Amino acid sequence: SPGGKLPPYTAKVFTPAELSLLARLTEIIIPKTDTPGAAEAGVPLLMDGTAGRNAGFAANWKKALAWFAAQPGDPAALIARISAE
Repeated sequence: SPGGKLPPYTAKVFTPAELSLLARLTEIIIPKTDTPGAAEAGVPLLMDGTAGRNAGFAANWKKALAWFAAQPGDPAALIARISAE
């Protein structure tokens, strides 16, 4: 594309709220340091593209995102607790 710019990405599977939550969760796992974190590196968009090609992947992630969205409190603390189990 001219100037090296890519067109804006339009989500294929996840809603804006799901993409936002996915960005928060992936950023907790791979945070920004002196290099980009997961969200800045485009991991949620990569996952959306994968979900668009794999219905099982999409269904599993939509279910997981709904579960995370329903949990009270800080997602980072929840991920830490789940990781410790």
